[in-house]
Amino acid sequence: MKTHKILESRVIFSGTLVTKSNFRIGAAEETGISFSEMPILRTEIHDKEGNRFVIPYIPSSSLKGVLRSEFARLIGTPENNGEQEKHSFETNIIFGGKVITDKNNGEDNGKRKDFAALLKIMDSFPLEYLVRTENKTSVLIKRESRTAKKGGLFNMEVVSPGTKFHFKAILDNISPESKAFKLLRFVINELACGHLTLGGGTSRGYGLFEIPDLKIIYYGTPRQLLGLSPPTLIS
Repeated sequence: MKTHKILESRVIFSGTLVTKSNFRIGAAEETGISFSEMPILRTEIHDKEGNRFVIPYIPSSSLKGVLRSEFARLIGTPENNGEQEKHSFETNIIFGGKVITDKNNGEDNGKRKDFAALLKIMDSFPLEYLVRTENKTSVLIKRESRTAKKGGLFNMEVVSPGTKFHFKAILDNISPESKAFKLLRFVINELACGHLTLGGGTSRGYGLFEIPDLKIIYYGTPRQLLGLSPPTLIS
């Protein structure tokens, strides 16, 4: 079982997340920055000179949730219990979760342990501190009559298309030759090609991204991990 106890290998996925459509992750409360009824999530940062900026960002939990859901969907959950257990293990060992730690004559004895994810995804911050946002006006529709609901007019804040965010994910102790790695690489490529969506309003076409410069670097030897030899470029 792969764990974090000994670092045997590392893969780094990196690139630029570019919004191809409007994008929003809603804030739990008003930040005082937006005049929208439904503001976007922001965080406060400071540059090297100490200047304060309150900027939109993509929390790692949102990225991880999208990638995990797609990974689990593609790996499947067959009716056979043994296969289902195997697939659940692969998902949980990469993204974090409970895995079986002991068996009695091949039978599940119910003993499970929480394992930290072998995949770490960083929060994604914009490349530029000044991010263009817009307020989109919408109206609630009655499903029965397909007419506008009285008092149903509202506006929501979105990040504009073309905004660029840093993307970085680190995967430890999983071989590039393994099925789990190949599936994870496929899922990240799905995000990079605009086939997965992030955030809210996806039924409206929001949340489409691409990563035009996705780079995958592999550190597979002790010399590479110590920085004594250059890493291997996978793509």
